[in-house]
Amino acid sequence: MCCNSIRAVIRRRKEAGFTLKELRTLLTAPSPLDHRDLLRRHVQELEQRISQARAAKELIEHALACPHSFAERGMLATGSPHGFLVTSTDVADEAIFA
Repeated sequence: MCCNSIRAVIRRRKEAGFTLKELRTLLTAPSPLDHRDLLRRHVQELEQRISQARAAKELIEHALACPHSFAERGMLATGSPHGFLVTSTDVADEAIFA
């Protein structure tokens, strides 16, 4: 395998969330299937990241499509340090992005 191919494999696996130690473990194994538990854990983590990204995308798309200003939506508060009114719904929604 040429250096560029090795770098591409390492870059892709790092993007998938593998640590360098995990990469070494996978790359030195005769078969990636020797480490099914590690691979399954990363599939679960990627599914969670995908879900969070979809929720964020939906929020942004809603903001782009909504014709109302923050003031019209009742989201501005003069007493808030940043001018935003935080509701219990916002706190619950924040769990999506945690």
